Parts: sequence; C-alpha cells; structure tokens
Amino acid sequence: MDALEAKETLERLEELVQRLKVDFDRFFNGALTTPPETLRFKVFAEMRRLRSEHHKSAAIRFRVNSLEAKLNSLNELFNRRLREHESGTRRPGARLVVDRMPKATDPYSGVVIGSKPSTREVEALYSELYKKGKRNGKSDLESFRAFLLSQADRIREKTGCAEVVFRVTSNKNGALKLKAKPNRQPTD
Repeated sequence: MDALEAKETLERLEELVQRLKVDFDRFFNGALTTPPETLRFKVFAEMRRLRSEHHKSAAIRFRVNSLEAKLNSLNELFNRRLREHESGTRRPGARLVVDRMPKATDPYSGVVIGSKPSTREVEALYSELYKKGKRNGKSDLESFRAFLLSQADRIREKTGCAEVVFRVTSNKNGALKLKAKPNRQPTD
C-alpha cells in the first residue's frame, strides 16, 4: 500500500470511527433500538487490515496508532456503558435509556414491586413467564406472588430500598428468566 492509498484509507476509517461514535450515542439515547455491531465489526476489520500493512512513513504510522488508540478507547467506553445498560446500573449523572422509570406492567421494561404488589403487576410478570408456554414450570398465580414477595423482601432487607424492579429477560438460548434489582430511583 503506497502512502496516498494509506492516507485515503485512514481518512475513510476516521469517518467510520466518527459515525460509529455517533451511532453509539444514538443507541444509548434511545434513537437506535440495537447497538451498531455491524459497523463496529467493519471498523475493526478495516483497522486490522490497515495495521497489518507495513508503512514507511512515520506520519502514517503515527496516524494509524492514534486512530487505533481512539478506536480502542471508544470500544472500551461502549462495552462499559453496554454492561451498565444491560445490568440496569448507572453512574451518577449518566443519562441512559434505563434511567427512565419502567412502565407499571411492562415485564420487559420492569415491574416495580412494593410491599403490597397489585394483581395487575403480578399478572404481567406471571403471564409473560408461564402462560405463553415459553417456560416449563408448574406455578399458579398465588405461588408466583409469594415467590415475588419473598425475593423482594430479601432484596429490600439487603439494600434498604423500598421497592424492587422485576423484569423478564432471555438468555442466549431464548429461555425466559426473571431478574430483580433494587429500585433506587426516587418515587414521586
């Protein structure tokens, strides 16, 4: 690869990295529904190809190294924010989609359970886990309510929170499961 071709490739790659940064921001602000994985893989493949070339020019080697450092930094930030997004944790002052209060009966966004959950809240979780036939298990609504209350009590005792958010998630195989976390958001 000659110097002119390397320069053009670097400019194109810098534009892709900038577009990737914008897409990351759009995803975490809720404008994109899925993370920009395809673009991320494309950028890393292009970076690997460019890195494997031997460049005689010190200026081009410097630009490649700088761009690689920027891309690695961006990737690390993205991975950290994605982990926080998936686990429901947040840093103080961070604005993510998960900062919004979950709808009262949306089992995928989260159902807030206090000391006395309503039937509607319990039924929303129960119907998603059991009635759609997506999960093998023998449980009735009252047993499920008792299970939720015992889990919520245990979490409240550990953390001192007033409410617990339960949400339905799926694992890699598509099996549904229930996740719980303390609701640390102020209630109005």
